[in-house]
Amino acid sequence: MTAFPLLSSAILCPALGALFIILTAKDDKLIKIIALISSLASLLVSILIYLGFDKSAAGFQLQEIHHLIRSLNMHYHLGIDGISIFFIILTIFRLNSNLFFILCQ
Repeated sequence: MTAFPLLSSAILCPALGALFIILTAKDDKLIKIIALISSLASLLVSILIYLGFDKSAAGFQLQEIHHLIRSLNMHYHLGIDGISIFFIILTIFRLNSNLFFILCQ
């Protein structure tokens, strides 16, 4: 497990950005600024995930385990392996490239 929950942050950055847009944005310019900030935060987190990933080790890395309801043995467990690291990077770069395309119009 890592000290900072990078994988949860990668999930929450776009979700919190969308929630913030829904709750506060009134005009198109503010919506684009909030989307850009959220997207860049996701990019930063994904770069930190890539830098923290050890390519020589097998199995899951950067694992996060949180017990939700111990009596029912319910827990929140995230981890990435060698294949999923590239999908994370691909998704975030695609998100940013789409957003930059929209902002340039």
